[in-house]
Amino acid sequence: MMSKIDLTDEEHAAVAKLVRETVADTKFPFSDRIRILRAALAKLDPTSSAPQPRKVVPPLPTGPMVGSRRKPRR
Repeated sequence: MMSKIDLTDEEHAAVAKLVRETVADTKFPFSDRIRILRAALAKLDPTSSAPQPRKVVPPLPTGPMVGSRRKPRR
């Protein structure tokens, strides 16, 4: 059962900002908690979408040992 909470425009903006920042700064963007917060943000502020998680691509290794194999010492 959903109940409607009467918020002033200032309170509404503050809650939307907090949820938006929480979603953007999360360490685990695919967690259930963040998924629920994104859905709530879509209801709070339908004109602006929540930032979508970016897939983190690890950097490629660089240096003199990349691609070479050393033989084990005997």
